[in-house]
Amino acid sequence: MQKESIERTAGSNNVDEELIDVLIAISVVARRLARKLQNEEKEDAKNEQDG
Repeated sequence: MQKESIERTAGSNNVDEELIDVLIAISVVARRLARKLQNEEKEDAKNEQDG
């Protein structure tokens, strides 16, 4: 019974680690997209001023 509980906890930790990795990856991609959008908006504003 105790061994079974330990195995469940270990399995749960693996799932937690995988979930953490996925959330970090999503965060990194979201940050890159936000920066890219911000840069495009700056370029558009500059082009409007120049044009």
